[in-house]
Amino acid sequence: MSTREKLIKARLGMVALAEELRNISLACWRAGISRSHFYEIKDAFERCLRECRRIRTRAQWGSPRAAVST
Repeated sequence: MSTREKLIKARLGMVALAEELRNISLACWRAGISRSHFYEIKDAFERCLRECRRIRTRAQWGSPRAAVST
């Protein structure tokens, strides 16, 4: 596992911890980061999810030039 993958896994784990505890301040304190940094990570995570969903939706429909068989 690369360093980048380890970092991503740790950040996603922190977001999951915050959801589990339902307390962002406590999760940030346990992880040793500021709340502003947590929100930066969460925003990046949500942007990535939106982008993945957009790509998946586009791929699901296929090419706009694909022939439609009836």
